[in-house]
Amino acid sequence: MALWGEPEGGSYNNSQSYIQIRRDNNDLPSGEVIGTSTPKTISQNAAAGEFVYTFDTSVQLEASSSYWIVTFDGPSATTNGTRYYGNISDPYADGYWSIRPAYDIYFRFVQ
Repeated sequence: MALWGEPEGGSYNNSQSYIQIRRDNNDLPSGEVIGTSTPKTISQNAAAGEFVYTFDTSVQLEASSSYWIVTFDGPSATTNGTRYYGNISDPYADGYWSIRPAYDIYFRFVQ
């Protein structure tokens, strides 16, 4: 899965993040994790761009279900976070788009 983002500034040389795909539970992400990506480490000086998150195992989605893409910083405690975008010129404050419910994050599925 590809997300548009950039490294957040901070005191470390890299940013690190990973994503989970979770089943919907009444318009909120459930605790049921469908898949977890491997952590993506991004150089502190990297430009904003599309970052591809990979999964060690195949993620199976059902057409009749809704899902959430949930982002996390880390898992390393010695890296900065990642900021995500709705489009190239529209960053979400602190990487969270739940405070802007009329907008979606930029993502696409890749193989």
